[in-house]
Amino acid sequence: MSPVQLQRRYTPTSSPSCARPQDQHAASDEDPDSDTPSRRRPSPQRVSRAHTATNSSSSPSQSSRRGQNGQYCTQNCLLGLVTGGPLDMSCPNVRDHGQSHHQIDRHTFLVYIRQQLSSDLDTDCKPVSLPGACGVLFRVRLRSHGYTVAAKSTPIDFVPRLQHEAAVYDLLRPIQGIHVPVHLGNIDLATPYYYEGICELVHMMFLSFGGKRISQRLTTGNRPLITKQVDYSARAIHDLGVLHKDLEPRNILWNEETGRVMVIDFERAEVVKPRTVLGVISPNRKRKRATAASMAKQGVDDVFVRERRRATAELRGLT
Repeated sequence: MSPVQLQRRYTPTSSPSCARPQDQHAASDEDPDSDTPSRRRPSPQRVSRAHTATNSSSSPSQSSRRGQNGQYCTQNCLLGLVTGGPLDMSCPNVRDHGQSHHQIDRHTFLVYIRQQLSSDLDTDCKPVSLPGACGVLFRVRLRSHGYTVAAKSTPIDFVPRLQHEAAVYDLLRPIQGIHVPVHLGNIDLATPYYYEGICELVHMMFLSFGGKRISQRLTTGNRPLITKQVDYSARAIHDLGVLHKDLEPRNILWNEETGRVMVIDFERAEVVKPRTVLGVISPNRKRKRATAASMAKQGVDDVFVRERRRATAELRGLT
């Protein structure tokens, strides 16, 4: 991919990140295919936006205000949107979604949200975190249907990382909404979001809300239970052949809705599951291949075990 390099409002640092250079960490620069509409050249219009949402020229509707300050959609709600299932009647925004089934699907959600953000990047699009190593977290609401989700937004330099993360989420589809957030897809913003004059955010990934940092939930009393849940979630990810490679407490959340641990941030993740050998193989070669496959599997299992052990050891250091 050869994206068009955007010009920043000004360059206070040589770092392309939204964070200070010392806050950055390495991540994979792989650029697999993703569920992302084709990139368009952004509008030359520049509007500087502060960390808190600015006032728009027209007053937002009561529905929009509720979306800005309201609750995120539930995991089951967004799973239903992705799979075409029924509405989750416990979702706080269900009245805006339809009668019994979702009125739109995941692809239509991406089309509609891109159209909405192309004309209004302030109403129903609110930064909810300080900038991280390669982007900012937003709460975004699709005004027409009430879907309220989390959105990771990044400058052009780090778009490949979010595209790689999207590809990993596709592999984790069977455990989305349980051990990892529901991934709705990625878009390129038609108009860049100028974040505090620091950087231009041009790409968004939409996810269900994962929860709060595990450090806010962890106590001496519940640490054994939380540790087991972290190990269980990590095993579920590993069983799908994905090595997280950054399974630190900052990437482990507690989701009150599900009562489970959720793992986030797969920008560094690597697919390490051994590939199945295809074709007709002679008995001798079959035995050799079986031995090699067994050794490879043992090596992969060791990598997974080490990652789980490190994650649980990090939890012990929090209390």
